[in-house]
Amino acid sequence: MAFFDAIVEKLRLNPKVERVSAAIGSPISRGEGWVRILQKQAGDRFRISAMQTMSDGEFFNIVKMQLIAGRFYTQDDIRDKTNFIVVNETLVNQLNFGNQVIGKKIYISGASEPSEIIGIVKDLNLPGDLEPPRFFWSIGTDYPDILLQMKPGQEFDAREMNQVAAQINRHMKVVYMKSIEQLLALQSAPLKIIVGVSSVLALLVLGLAAIGIYGVLSYSVQLQRFELGIRMAIGARPHTVFFQVLKDNLAPVIVGLLLAFTVLIGLWLWVRHTQYDFQTTSLGWLLPPVLMLLLTIATSLLSVWQIIRKPASETLRGN
Repeated sequence: MAFFDAIVEKLRLNPKVERVSAAIGSPISRGEGWVRILQKQAGDRFRISAMQTMSDGEFFNIVKMQLIAGRFYTQDDIRDKTNFIVVNETLVNQLNFGNQVIGKKIYISGASEPSEIIGIVKDLNLPGDLEPPRFFWSIGTDYPDILLQMKPGQEFDAREMNQVAAQINRHMKVVYMKSIEQLLALQSAPLKIIVGVSSVLALLVLGLAAIGIYGVLSYSVQLQRFELGIRMAIGARPHTVFFQVLKDNLAPVIVGLLLAFTVLIGLWLWVRHTQYDFQTTSLGWLLPPVLMLLLTIATSLLSVWQIIRKPASETLRGN
């Protein structure tokens, strides 16, 4: 532990570094983190499983945690060995302390004394993950991750980190070093793959839908071939025939879109009352129905094209 304290102090003196923090079980760490059991009272049957993050006071500033109530613990709190914790929104909801959460004490498995809640932070919104119940503990950390916030325009690589570590212990080396942007990119990589595969499948479904709609509409138009030929023979213009066919084809499509819109509104209202963070945009609402309408217009034109481009006499003869 003394090695890491010394490294952190050395890094704080580095002119490139704005802030330094030591943490273990961080939400942005590559590790899995630890799960602890929490109780409101010692021996209480009411238990909650929560992720534990052990950190110093600078951690909250580097990660830019949003404080909802109370305060963060400080380096002075850690030096005084105070059992202070900061909890996230999800954990607060599960603890069910009511309106007064700050100052409440909870028992953490493995700890001899209860810990006092001094702050509440907003849940982190990380790509691909729902933030679990989590508490941040103001105790020392063994073998922590070291987080660096660089000054504007400055960079710090593994070689420089090893040079600092060698001043304390020449056997210590950097095992893993990534920027927050790189860590977020790694976390979002599975989502990008899912989006790519979903896009390909969506295009495939759209293509199959176009083929299916064209087949149905083409068959329907062929059944009306003589009726359309007679209309053209008595003076109907090709565009008039096309718009008549389009009107007939759009009616069931619009009914289907209205039903789908009703179902989507219901699902959207339900999701808003769950813990899932589901963001919508105007483009997301408008694009699917617009695509379906354009697809219907295009397939209607293709299905009737062979009729309206010929003289009415050929249509009536079945050519």
